[in-house]
Amino acid sequence: MGFPNGAAKLLDDLGQDADAVADTLRSQEIKGIRNAVRQLNPICRYIRKNAVGITQATIRSKELLVLTFSDERRQEVQLPAPVRDFLAAFDQGAYPDLTLPPEAV
Repeated sequence: MGFPNGAAKLLDDLGQDADAVADTLRSQEIKGIRNAVRQLNPICRYIRKNAVGITQATIRSKELLVLTFSDERRQEVQLPAPVRDFLAAFDQGAYPDLTLPPEAV
């Protein structure tokens, strides 16, 4: 399933394991909130920052990324294993430097 806006490539470009995903987010100064599934999720924030034409990104069932485009189309993509591994670790407290401080929420 292709993404004209490059979202699939962006997910693949995050890295080959959870630590690489964290490093990519750090390099772009992207942080988030644990257990978030929309605008406060670090992966959703990464996609919104880097993909063109996406108005909303939502994590569903910890395995799917649901994208809503500016023309209201929706598309789902399976999250790559490194991204799923990162999110599982992040939600359990790993990578505390990638957590948004309360005053930023």
